[in-house]
Amino acid sequence: MILPSGNMQKIFKTVLCIFFICVVAAPITEIDFSKFRFDYSNSDILEIQADENEFNKISAEYFENEIIKATNEILKNENLQAEDIYLKINISENGSIDINKFALRLYYSENIDKLEEKIRIKTGLTPEIIISEDN
Repeated sequence: MILPSGNMQKIFKTVLCIFFICVVAAPITEIDFSKFRFDYSNSDILEIQADENEFNKISAEYFENEIIKATNEILKNENLQAEDIYLKINISENGSIDINKFALRLYYSENIDKLEEKIRIKTGLTPEIIISEDN
């Protein structure tokens, strides 16, 4: 069987499962399925996809803010301040959120390995720490 790819595949599989459940349940329950509305237009489907894309975008922004917040807390406890914290986040076609890069630029740090470990434990990500040469 040829299935659509990406988000449409999920919708297709869901509709197909519902159809088979109805086919099996109809003789048992004697429900008149002709009264159900199945006339969804392309605009309805596009609206659902737009909502899903917006949700993924908001989720990615939330994760980014939480990682920055946790990193800043650790830096504050170490009496350090980041010149810049950079995250590159990608939302794949299937809706998964991937963090491709996590880096921070510091003015100064004596023990980069210790700081890197604390950030990794708190956020689950190992940052690339860059010491700024502009002091």
